[in-house]
Amino acid sequence: MIPRRGEFEFRELVISTSFPLGFSVRGLAGMAPEKVIVYPEIVRLNPNFLADVLSEIEIRLNKPGMGTEIFGFRKYVHGDDRRFINWKLSAKTDELIVTKFSQDQNLQVTLVFDNALADTTPEALERFEETVTFAASLGSFFVEKGFKVQMLTRSGTVPFGEGNKQLLAMLTYLALIEPVERTEATDHIYNPQKLSNSIGILICCEPVAKPLAHFVHTFHSSGAEPTSAGKEALIST
Repeated sequence: MIPRRGEFEFRELVISTSFPLGFSVRGLAGMAPEKVIVYPEIVRLNPNFLADVLSEIEIRLNKPGMGTEIFGFRKYVHGDDRRFINWKLSAKTDELIVTKFSQDQNLQVTLVFDNALADTTPEALERFEETVTFAASLGSFFVEKGFKVQMLTRSGTVPFGEGNKQLLAMLTYLALIEPVERTEATDHIYNPQKLSNSIGILICCEPVAKPLAHFVHTFHSSGAEPTSAGKEALIST
């Protein structure tokens, strides 16, 4: 059992078995070195926070626009496109009523993981590992929900993708990520243009100094502890 994420190399492997009868043990030793990548742990996230962030995403998606989903109805005003007049409702109310449409839903999420640390004390490094676990778990959650996801960090980017292939790409990236020093040169991850018209969620190891309105939600990790249903990440906003 490997207790932490990262890249590891087996310099010598010993494989032993008592198959098939269990009377004797046979083995093989001295195999060629093999490198393996251990993914970060995926934990069950707090369902209240997940419901909260999905609700905020739903609000952001369901805005008036020129999409195909009905957003609501209102009275006709001068300049409205007559094609959107709802004649059935207009006949019932004796007033011209127009249909409002929502913007077509764009189920794309950008997880911005700020992997900067102010110091490298054991407590700070432990907090960093907790945040990596949270980023992996949140990425897994959105992939499972059918979102296209990209991950942006100070060290690099995992481009948009979906499904298990994208989840493995993000887990591989997070398996090897390390904390970096905060510099102005890497502050570009906070640029709204980096979100590529997607829903932005910020994940960081420490509280953000000021609110960033272009992110739907901002999380910083405060640890994880066992629960009866497994590990549940405790996240503060």
